[in-house]
Amino acid sequence: MRDPTDSLFWFASGHTLDPAAAVKAYEPARKAVADPDAGEKFRRGMVRTVIPLARPVELCIEAG
Repeated sequence: MRDPTDSLFWFASGHTLDPAAAVKAYEPARKAVADPDAGEKFRRGMVRTVIPLARPVELCIEAG
């Protein structure tokens, strides 16, 4: 939440996780993050809730 331009987290396995996409896909978290009246602790809790629900993606980078 500190830097919304940081979108991908890379794992040593080559998989990535996009927490912004996870928040966008889960309506309660999306609403909490967008709500200016929601407290910081609540918004962070909602983001932490969706991270385990996200599906890591394996990136295949082809040499070309």
